[in-house]
Amino acid sequence: MIPAFMWVLTQKEYRILAAKALFIGILLTLVISFLQHFHLATFHGRQHSVGNHIFHGILIGFFSYWCLDLARKHRAYTWLFVLLFLACGFAIFKIQTGRTGYVLFSLLTGLFLLQHFGWKVLTMGLILIGAIFYCVLEPSQILDRADNLSLLKEGVTLQSLAALDIRLEFYINTLKILANNWFLGIGIGDFDLAYQPLWDAGHLYRFTNNPHNEYLMIWSQSGVVGFALFIAFHWEFFKMARKLPKDDAPLAMATLATIIVSCLFNSSFLDMNDGALLLILSALFLAPDVKLTHQKTEGCF
Repeated sequence: MIPAFMWVLTQKEYRILAAKALFIGILLTLVISFLQHFHLATFHGRQHSVGNHIFHGILIGFFSYWCLDLARKHRAYTWLFVLLFLACGFAIFKIQTGRTGYVLFSLLTGLFLLQHFGWKVLTMGLILIGAIFYCVLEPSQILDRADNLSLLKEGVTLQSLAALDIRLEFYINTLKILANNWFLGIGIGDFDLAYQPLWDAGHLYRFTNNPHNEYLMIWSQSGVVGFALFIAFHWEFFKMARKLPKDDAPLAMATLATIIVSCLFNSSFLDMNDGALLLILSALFLAPDVKLTHQKTEGCF
């Protein structure tokens, strides 16, 4: 679907319209989240405008970078886009929290600082983000993780590592599947069948039909060939992003970073919400402009 979308968006006027539509859609989502969080409105009885906290973190995390990018390009409205960036931070840390959102917001903010201001400003920015983490996160969130580390006192084993976090249990069991099926995989759609015996043999967390890691998901089902093709997709994305005009390349690189982080902690192309968003972002910010191949083009928006 990505090439199909890119073919539509090769015309600059369509790409700009699509970028504006996406921006307005995410902005409305952010506004609705604030309205519901402060009990000013209720929509369909949902606690949040985005029901899934993982998708919320990915969507708003990328939007935070996009706002910074627009603040740099449109100096007359810098204050407005910076305010939107701060609103994104509040939405990720307070409205609907999730570790994917924490990582993505921090990484993309650091990427923006590095791209445009260098290592010194990046270091200061990371210190500030660390201070925000310390002030905003609930003490129980930190203490619960620290308590789990006591499981390692008697030695580091696969069982003790799996007990530290639900995702680690998913990853370790998936690696066990890979140990016996690393070359050809288990077959597409059969992950839950292969995972069930391992889960039955001993578990601390809930059953899953995916390892919450797209790289492990693809490798376990499609084998080495599927995994290699997925890595090749990343590499081709990176090469295309580097060839874009100076104003467009940073946003394309941020899109690639969003894909990598999202897929490291979730099976994002398996999930309809995450997958559709990543598809749209990939096509929108990588689509070449056939009319201006040898000319400097303006950034989206």
